Amino acid sequence: MALGESIHMAHEFIQMRHRIIEYLIEELGFTAVAQETGFSEAEMVHKYVSGQIEEPKQWTEDPDKIDAEGYTWGFGKEKEQLALVRWMRNFNQKSRAVRKINYYGFDVAHGYSSPLTSLQSAWKYLDKVDAAYKNSERKKIMKSLVGKFLGSGGGHRFVSTQKYHELPQEIQNAYKAEIARLIAHFEINRVDFIERSSKEEYAWAYRHAIAARQLNQSTEYLIDVLKSGNWEKAQRSRDYNQADNICWILEREGPEGRVVVTAHNSHIQRHTVSNPNWSPHPYPPLGLFLQSRLGGNYVTIGFTFERAVDSFKAYEINGRFDLSQTDENSIGSALSRIGLPMFVLNLRAAPDKGPAYDWLNRERPMIAETDYIPVNIYKAWDALVYIKDISYAHR
Repeated sequence: MALGESIHMAHEFIQMRHRIIEYLIEELGFTAVAQETGFSEAEMVHKYVSGQIEEPKQWTEDPDKIDAEGYTWGFGKEKEQLALVRWMRNFNQKSRAVRKINYYGFDVAHGYSSPLTSLQSAWKYLDKVDAAYKNSERKKIMKSLVGKFLGSGGGHRFVSTQKYHELPQEIQNAYKAEIARLIAHFEINRVDFIERSSKEEYAWAYRHAIAARQLNQSTEYLIDVLKSGNWEKAQRSRDYNQADNICWILEREGPEGRVVVTAHNSHIQRHTVSNPNWSPHPYPPLGLFLQSRLGGNYVTIGFTFERAVDSFKAYEINGRFDLSQTDENSIGSALSRIGLPMFVLNLRAAPDKGPAYDWLNRERPMIAETDYIPVNIYKAWDALVYIKDISYAHR
């Protein structure tokens, strides 16, 4: 199941999703939560929820960090988000069940995820299981190559798209080749590495190497953004990799596992995404990729609203932010005319013909962050949550 949001960092959306998550875990036996945050970064949160490590002091002692430890996009600064993972850890500690619930990130967003996070996690594991690799020439070469295009985002861990695309083609090719060698090193030594560690440790370390490749793919596609402002290829790559990571999570959870995914509406919807400000050509989001693999087992719920009642600081324009449904034809504006402060529209129970069907089964503008994108809600989701007023997440 996937739970969305039409804008990040909305307190009411997060709280509603968390109530649903608690119900899914306590009453329906869901076994994992996967969120739109960095895959490699979130391994730390995975270990916290499962009781392997204690809570990072930074979560409460350093609230001004751009990204709290274990998260990307700044989601770790949200008190609501930390409340969820603390609840999950507490559930595991109190549960008498043999099987515990798990937490994962699944994103590999350029500009927010660092290749160093993934590579250092893979290297740390190899240092443990492969003594020859620790000071090997291959590792030195890879460190040298990745250092040539870092330096974005106010720190020095993130990829500078400009630096990467200004590198000679042979340097770019050399870096890709080293990632391929790293992945191959894991694959051909799988049996030996597992014997020297565990299946769990190997699975994570190997996937960190895959995540480094995914992030590099995203960086390569961003050349289209630099040239034309068109995000289509980069976004298509990101959504595919998000879906692939979720499938890895599903595989880890096994045939009895059930995973709830949380991400932006424009990722989880079963409807192509297009917007002149992002991509003039429609592209498939992760929801369509997942549906192609899971069929009817993929259930998705979108979230929308009428207005934001206080300042969303992250979206201020000229020192002021006023987010409301300015388009009277928008989905949020139309649903506001029902007159209820909150409700769920069950699209699975919607008629398959007649006036209601005709209204639902057509593209209408829907807010996605600060833009409107055309969405067919009948095709996009199994249900749609409407909340009249939303406010900024607590920090």
